[in-house]
Amino acid sequence: MFHRIGQLNQIVLYYVDDEYRSQYPDLAKGTLHDEQSLIQALRIAEINGLLYPFCSKLLEEPHMKEKLGLIETKIRGENKRLFLLRKTLGTMEELFKKGNLDFMFIKLYRGIPYAPRDVDVLIRHEDILDVISLFRKNGFDVEAFGDVEIQCQRADLLKVDLYCGFYYLSLPFIDDDFLWKDPRVVDVQGVDCPIPGFEADFLSLVIHSLLGHRRLSLLDFLYAKSLLNSERLSFYKMQKEAEKYGWAYAFTKVVHKLEDIHVSLYSSPNFPKGNSFPFVYSTKFVFEAFEGFAGLPVDMRAKFLFALSAFLDAIYHKYLNVRQVVPYDIPNQLKNIVAKSLYKVRQQRGDRKVKHSQMKN
Repeated sequence: MFHRIGQLNQIVLYYVDDEYRSQYPDLAKGTLHDEQSLIQALRIAEINGLLYPFCSKLLEEPHMKEKLGLIETKIRGENKRLFLLRKTLGTMEELFKKGNLDFMFIKLYRGIPYAPRDVDVLIRHEDILDVISLFRKNGFDVEAFGDVEIQCQRADLLKVDLYCGFYYLSLPFIDDDFLWKDPRVVDVQGVDCPIPGFEADFLSLVIHSLLGHRRLSLLDFLYAKSLLNSERLSFYKMQKEAEKYGWAYAFTKVVHKLEDIHVSLYSSPNFPKGNSFPFVYSTKFVFEAFEGFAGLPVDMRAKFLFALSAFLDAIYHKYLNVRQVVPYDIPNQLKNIVAKSLYKVRQQRGDRKVKHSQMKN
């Protein structure tokens, strides 16, 4: 079963990454001929945020003509989401311009076209009430879940989540000035989108994958790899920023893990065991990184809740990885129990998308 998961991950990687495909040009010959394999590969691409680019590449393959119906159905669904993405990005641009307010899209740009399920927007702390008012005046339902997150929804757009920074364990991990320094503008579906500078973008990916998701999608890995290989990153700047908030050891540990994954994936045509995507950080890895947070005022209760949350996450997402090739679903009642437990644990240990005491109104 796990060998099969590795094979399917390898096929998706082959089609979505030019570096991997150029290194092993004959790897995908004779694959995905049966419908079951194609369905499983599509499922892996979807859970890794790569369904659109994967399907687009498959459509270029002559031997896929017999399966055009299934692939085109997936493409149509992704195109609808891409339409909503373009409309959402354009609406955000208009709204913030109208309100004369600063904003950036975060965790959005990944260098290849894909269809996200929602849009994350970074705003300034001092603007939060003005932003909420602006959204409500323009037809959004705005909900604040305690002090954990602000969700903004409108029927004709993708869901928008508002951030004021990256907070975990009720503590900041990246300085506001650093996040807002040297922003860049990139093209996403024909819309000019402001996003953080290279170092801030990479740091946010690292800390969110470690403390937010506790896993790394293939989409995020490919983007991290592209930044690491681009020579655009100043490791001195990133190290100093991580040192400021006491997580330089964790930063280095994740970077080394990314490099190790890269080497293990690309050094042999045989897909390495344990590197299937989404790549789930082991509880041990997460806790070792967490223990390296020097000088953070975190008590034993918070450490216990953090370890428990990481453990639950690891189990649940390993189940999701297996489910990519084994179409067995756990009962909804059990899934709801796990989801509620994860939410409660995360809330108690202080995961925050927005740190602001006045969000509720």
